[in-house]
Amino acid sequence: MLAAGNENLYCLVPDSGKLKWVYSVDGGFKDSTTPVVVSPNQVLVQTAKHGLQLLKINHQEEPRVQVLWENHRIKGSYCSPIVHQDYIYCYSGRFLTCLSLQTGKINWKSRNPGEGFIIIVDNHLLLLTKRGTLSIAETNPKLYQEKASLDLFNELAWSYPSFYKGSIYARNYGEIACVSITQGDNTKSKTEKELILSNSEFENWINRINSAPKEIRPRLVEDFLLSQKSFPIIENENYVHFVYQDDAEDVAINSDHLGIWDESQMNRIKGTNFFYLSSLLERDARIKYRYIKNFEVRELDPRNKATAREPNNIYSWLSMPGHKQETYDDSSGRIQGEIKSIDFFSNTYESKRSFKIYLPPDYVKSLDSFPVVYVHLGKESLEFGQIHFAIDSLIKRNRVRSIILVLEIDSDDDAEKYQKHFIDELIPFIDKNFQTIKRPEARIKMGNGGSGFISLYTALNHPNVIGNVACQSSFYWALSREKMINQLIDNVEYQPINIYLNWGKYDIKRRNMDVEGLRERNSRLFSKLSKLGYNISGGELNSGHGWSSWKLQYDDIFEFFIPKR
Repeated sequence: MLAAGNENLYCLVPDSGKLKWVYSVDGGFKDSTTPVVVSPNQVLVQTAKHGLQLLKINHQEEPRVQVLWENHRIKGSYCSPIVHQDYIYCYSGRFLTCLSLQTGKINWKSRNPGEGFIIIVDNHLLLLTKRGTLSIAETNPKLYQEKASLDLFNELAWSYPSFYKGSIYARNYGEIACVSITQGDNTKSKTEKELILSNSEFENWINRINSAPKEIRPRLVEDFLLSQKSFPIIENENYVHFVYQDDAEDVAINSDHLGIWDESQMNRIKGTNFFYLSSLLERDARIKYRYIKNFEVRELDPRNKATAREPNNIYSWLSMPGHKQETYDDSSGRIQGEIKSIDFFSNTYESKRSFKIYLPPDYVKSLDSFPVVYVHLGKESLEFGQIHFAIDSLIKRNRVRSIILVLEIDSDDDAEKYQKHFIDELIPFIDKNFQTIKRPEARIKMGNGGSGFISLYTALNHPNVIGNVACQSSFYWALSREKMINQLIDNVEYQPINIYLNWGKYDIKRRNMDVEGLRERNSRLFSKLSKLGYNISGGELNSGHGWSSWKLQYDDIFEFFIPKR
């Protein structure tokens, strides 16, 4: 019997459970690895460092293991590979993939039917995707050839299908289904990505070019692209046509509105190198997106100069005609206020803690005291959120009062430890060294993502110190955070604090992993706090996740808490 640990392959004697031998794998295994026995002395394993490997094992007390081949391009998946007639069918990440058992070379990759789980019955692949689609395809080493498909579940499915006496059985988190197999029409209705606005100019053009002889289609594409004033193409103020032109076998789009951790395949006009995908968006939506060529190469939209910077990534940016975007002049790279870097020793952390502090333009000459905003993720807020330019501009235009920003550089996921440091050390340090208003109503705690949870948790626990809290796209699903925050709210019921809480309609939901995403969880929390009588603002925005969207709400946040008197 074979079993994979973190770094070792173990062989045990089934009768006694006695360990026979251990083989160490360079770099270890993926956490989902199950050894697949191909023959009495060959085993497939998914490794973390070298991808999929075929091992040849000489069964001795001290085994001799030979790597017959390895393929670095095969990424991890929770679905184990299946071997059928000298070919391997498996998932490489979210893509269904066929490889040669003899060489390990990839025969084909397919985005359809989507990431899921495979079994083989009577020379056919039976696949249940994580999004609930059941598909049947031929075990064809040349291409993915689907014979039937059924949208079976609306919610997340994370299990293998099974087959018994002519029927397929499948389940998701809340339902189970039995599907009979019959002969029938193999036609499929249009998928979401193929739906285009009826009677639209773009749809009419697509129909005309598909009816034209193939030899003139490339010229028609060029003429069409030259006639457009901007990209993506926006029609009737809320329909967007994303277009891409280049030599490629496959092109997909990765975007907020279609899932920032997902990829949606684009349609291709036959006989051309033109790809397109059409979507319905709200008039005031703003999203980031990029193209993925041939499954691996990520590209910005070459026809759209607008970009959005995020940590470790850059995207193309689309702002719909109805979105009124605040502009902050950062072209000079200068602000009227001042930013200082400060370190101090924390007894809680037993180490030095760093932060930057923004002082408004009138701070030095003023005898007044100022409200203070404590900003989690201070480094990212400066680099990607450009928060110093935003607050400088809002003060200059008399939109908000002059305020101090404390930009916390060091972060911590331990909510209990952090709030002790924050309440007992950081606030007293700031109040001692700067001209601050030392009352709860003049202090604001602000966080995004994971720090949004910690900000709210700290404010609810210490309303006598923090009177205001702003949370954007907060994570509540990890480390029992949703349970923690709900228990706290149930215990305290109402606290005299003001809350700004927002999230995006297209915020993170790992559609291949999560039953609920940030949208559902933040919406539920907003409703709960509203019913308890909190003074709460914000709500859902037609946007995605990240600094490119968060920074556009600075005006709403600061005007809610510290409007100009």
